[in-house]
Amino acid sequence: MAEIRPARTGDVDAVVGLWLQLAKTHERLDERFKLVEKPEVIWRNHILSVMENPDCRVVVAVEDGVVVGFANGSVGKRPPFFAERIHGDINDLYVDESHRRRGIGTRLVESLLQWFRARGITSYQAQFYTRNKAAKAFWSRIGFQGSMHKVVRHEHCSPKGA
Repeated sequence: MAEIRPARTGDVDAVVGLWLQLAKTHERLDERFKLVEKPEVIWRNHILSVMENPDCRVVVAVEDGVVVGFANGSVGKRPPFFAERIHGDINDLYVDESHRRRGIGTRLVESLLQWFRARGITSYQAQFYTRNKAAKAFWSRIGFQGSMHKVVRHEHCSPKGA
């Protein structure tokens, strides 16, 4: 069974590789997610800064010494006119395809939820691409439900299969 733990500096290359798989999946689904050249360099710097931020958390799933999944979350703040101002944002979640359907994604999310709860946060949100049926089923299965629907319009491109 995969071990779920906070990410370490030595995990960054593996996490960047997994994130690149996630990003390329989105890019294949919709040209609006087109990546710049060498996006992994930019994202590597981003995730290192996230790992240093006390209001953020990166967790990994490690199986047989190999990082097979990751998730990252952050403390989010809503405008002051809302009674519930603080929430947990789950920003990224990815499990290598060869390790899916084993509960790893659920355990990564639960690790972030425990971290949020330790900070007194009991409201959480995540986002995923609307055409990603597996992601929709996953988030629904673990108790997340729709709240707001974001719509976009791009004059220069359209999603594949639209």
